Amino acid sequence: MKTKIMTKLSSLILLLFLCVILVSGCTGTWDGPETGADVTGNGGLAVQKGQYLYFVNGYTARDDMKDGDNKGELNYSGIYRAKLDENNNLMYEEDGTLKDCKKIVSKVAGYDDASLYIFGDYLYFSSPYADKVADEENSSQTNNFNLTDFYSIKLDGTSLSKLYTTENDSDDLQFSFVKTNNCNDVNLVVYDGSKIVVVNCTTKKSAIVSENVTGVAIPKVSEYKQNNNQISVQESSIYYTRSAKDDENISGNVLAYSLIGENTENVILLGQNTYTIKSANKDALVVSYKATDDIAECNRFITFDNNGLPQTDLNQINEQQLDSSGIASPMLCSFEDGNPYGIISTNANGKLVLLDYTNQNKPFVLNDDLSLTPLCIVGNYVYSYDSENSLYRTNYKLALTSADKSTCTETIYDSTKTVEEDSDDTVADIYFKAENNFSVLGNHIYFYIPYEGNSATGYYLNRINLLDSEKTLQLVGVVQQDHIKTEENTEE
Repeated sequence: MKTKIMTKLSSLILLLFLCVILVSGCTGTWDGPETGADVTGNGGLAVQKGQYLYFVNGYTARDDMKDGDNKGELNYSGIYRAKLDENNNLMYEEDGTLKDCKKIVSKVAGYDDASLYIFGDYLYFSSPYADKVADEENSSQTNNFNLTDFYSIKLDGTSLSKLYTTENDSDDLQFSFVKTNNCNDVNLVVYDGSKIVVVNCTTKKSAIVSENVTGVAIPKVSEYKQNNNQISVQESSIYYTRSAKDDENISGNVLAYSLIGENTENVILLGQNTYTIKSANKDALVVSYKATDDIAECNRFITFDNNGLPQTDLNQINEQQLDSSGIASPMLCSFEDGNPYGIISTNANGKLVLLDYTNQNKPFVLNDDLSLTPLCIVGNYVYSYDSENSLYRTNYKLALTSADKSTCTETIYDSTKTVEEDSDDTVADIYFKAENNFSVLGNHIYFYIPYEGNSATGYYLNRINLLDSEKTLQLVGVVQQDHIKTEENTEE
């Protein structure tokens, strides 16, 4: 009898011990930012939540990837996290390495289409396709890194989950992760081949919004507030063009939009014109159109009504023909704080130009001397680079009224400057093989710089504080041994 009682008592103690372990595991310390903290930098090479900065460590081109790159414990092109101090500055050890830095993702995330997003306690990212595909011609398996995988992972580096894999190769992958006001879940929007797909990141269910798509614009929202996310209707929409259906009986194509989460088509314009999507943000939509091959291409500037929906009344749509030097890849200005109501592009001489639709202006040249390639527009500034890969930013609002335009453009990174005064080495060129390898987060700009080691070259993320008068370069990465140049031992 005593033995049975002791056995039952031992079992009870063991059960209680297991319960304590389970409870302590469920209530363990959260290793990450506060859930309610705001997010800045969504869609860039680095994204910040609270006092933590998540960033892509290094760059690997799709074309340079090889079998196994996306399956091992990568230290190079993965995603890392660094804790910031109370002033949002990076902290470094005495040897120059990042302090409080942790690897979150081992997969290749720094590549041609790198883009990070944070919603809630999860990080969302894309990566070149990791698995092999069937090569029917050779009856074998082969890599196809031009396909893309999309993932989510908790901010502490656990619970990695694949959300979607593209079915088509893409030289110009367009996608965005979006948390809208009319949907409780995060959605992935991706232009996959000739179709637009929306994926619910919670259920992983996908919906095809439209097929036979010829162009798309997906507005991106860089900031996310956990408790009061003020995303507009315009930023909750996908704008696209598609080929006409047989029963539509038109000679042109169709311009349409779809609200993310509803995933149904709403036609904006259709008829005899052929439309091409140019640019979109929360202020306006720009498309070009041609009625026949005999007339010049025009840019049509479509504004939104009081409900945030595109104007479809031709009498309410502003339009202006651009000369042939001004129609290449225009970028929409942000119209906040009285900024000009128009688009920015380049002319035949490589000068930045602005077309203000409010005043129906001809292209207004913003800089007199430099030939620049624009990267992005943030607030009043156009960020761009020259043939030597030096970085600039132009205050386009100031340039419209300034007597001396040269004062409106500042150099924010000189690619030829020396690292140290006593060094013959120069800072290597910024790496713009993929033109979107640049992003702005608050007062910092982020970009890759080559680090040449004894046996290999790596491309690591760096940043510059725009408020720093010296524009000091800061490494935002963990450099691996092959990319560190060391002195060779020589015998005397």
